[in-house]
Amino acid sequence: MSGADPKVAWGLLVIAGSTALAVLVILAWRDHSPTRIEPAPIPPGVLEPSEIDRAVPTGVATVPAEILDTAERRAAPYAPGLRLLSTERGAAWEQHRANIRDEATGDVRSYSIGDLLPHGSLLVGLSTGSAEVMVADRNLVRLYSDGRLLTVEDFRTADEAKPLLVIADRDQAYRAGALDALTLARSDDPDEAQRAIDQLIDAGEPVIEVLITRVDSLLPTPGHSLCFPSETGRCYAATIEGDLVVGLLERLTGQSFGDVTAGTPQSHREIHRAWLRWWGLE
Repeated sequence: MSGADPKVAWGLLVIAGSTALAVLVILAWRDHSPTRIEPAPIPPGVLEPSEIDRAVPTGVATVPAEILDTAERRAAPYAPGLRLLSTERGAAWEQHRANIRDEATGDVRSYSIGDLLPHGSLLVGLSTGSAEVMVADRNLVRLYSDGRLLTVEDFRTADEAKPLLVIADRDQAYRAGALDALTLARSDDPDEAQRAIDQLIDAGEPVIEVLITRVDSLLPTPGHSLCFPSETGRCYAATIEGDLVVGLLERLTGQSFGDVTAGTPQSHREIHRAWLRWWGLE
């Protein structure tokens, strides 16, 4: 290369050196590329979620067979066959645990809220030193860690026949006001009488218990044609207070026991008595 141009020779050396450096960089990058990590094999006996859903119905696998065998028993609330030994409070209610002993077998297990217990019981609540247990779907009892037992609720009483509650009588001023309005409904002034009818209807259902006591009243009325209510309701002329009250009761309750605008006075008395029987006054 004695006759070669020095500049060309120098350029060839630079190109050769750059090529060698690029090859070294590529080799180095290949040697240090991250190794692909294969997923760890599933440990023996552990199922994937999809397999669990297919293999075992929800909840069944968590209940021991010996507890399922007692699920149809009907323990008494005063003798559920269970003894609370201790409770463990977690950060969330799902982490609360009750350590309960089956008095029939001596077996001790740790249960969470919602778990089935021996002898047809269910753990429904936990507190410090106590656990609420539903016994045989009928009684809610509270077990204490010191061995005490308290019946909280007996749900069987919900099906028992009970007498109706007696409601305290309404304020005497209210009753007096309703009776005063009924007196005005017998006024000689038809406009005043109609206003009284409208006021009684506006009072709504609470006034029924006052009016019903006057449904058999024979006090005479002027016989004005009154409407229940004044603009859109049925209109008729009543000659006694009882027939007037019938119009009010029909409007307030939607109930009817006959037409007091027709028939004999005796048929009107029968209608009045039907209203009293309906309310339980006869």
